[in-house]
Amino acid sequence: MAASLQAYMSNYARLSGDAFQGAKGNIGVNVASGINNQQDNNLSVANANNDDNEGGTAFGATANVSIGQSLQGTLPVQGGIPFYISFGGLNNHAEMGSTTLEGASGNIGANIAAGALNQQDNTTAIATYTDTANNPDFASAGFGVDQTNQWSAMLDNNVTDTSVINGSVGEGASGNIGVNMAAGAENQQANGLALARVASNYAMGSATAPVMQSVAYEGGATSCSSYNAGLEGASFEGATGNIGVNVAAGNGNQQANVLAIASASAQK
Repeated sequence: MAASLQAYMSNYARLSGDAFQGAKGNIGVNVASGINNQQDNNLSVANANNDDNEGGTAFGATANVSIGQSLQGTLPVQGGIPFYISFGGLNNHAEMGSTTLEGASGNIGANIAAGALNQQDNTTAIATYTDTANNPDFASAGFGVDQTNQWSAMLDNNVTDTSVINGSVGEGASGNIGVNMAAGAENQQANGLALARVASNYAMGSATAPVMQSVAYEGGATSCSSYNAGLEGASFEGATGNIGVNVAAGNGNQQANVLAIASASAQK
């Protein structure tokens, strides 16, 4: 069993100013403030070419990623103990603002968490295959998300959780972009892309992105607390591509954005 106690304190996690403005490429950003937060950004790429002009030799490219986010037997207590006595306060504030990621391009993952026991992930799996001969070929990409929260209890007393994206964040950005923002406790967030592309006269492409979210045997109580989540201003205005944004304030939220694409074309 995991337990965390926070009182008489403030947790601030912020990404602002001109951070990563105009950045390009594969970019992973993790910002956390608090206790026992877990964050990761993953990229898996498989690329193969088959130039066996005599034919008969089959090849393939495969990229698979599986992400498991599990919380079991946790007891985060925020604000004060005993729960019914308000002697303390806690402020969890996660923010992304100003011109952060404005005009950025590529594979971009950003995780910002303030609080306790938050789990965040951005994952991309890409498989590409090209055949210049007449061979049976394949490309497959898979991304799996499993978010589980069981036998947990959350107690909030005099707590303020704020998670906000504002300003010009991500304005004009392009590519595969995943952003997770969480303020509070036991929030689970994920963004995923599975892309398989094969160019061959005898081609097969496969892309899968299964998602499982489960909550069981949960309890908790809240007193004199407020939760605020917002996506404001010109955030992601004019952005293009595969864009997933999760914003959560409070406790025990589960969020996921996934996309699976399989593309097959004849090779001339």
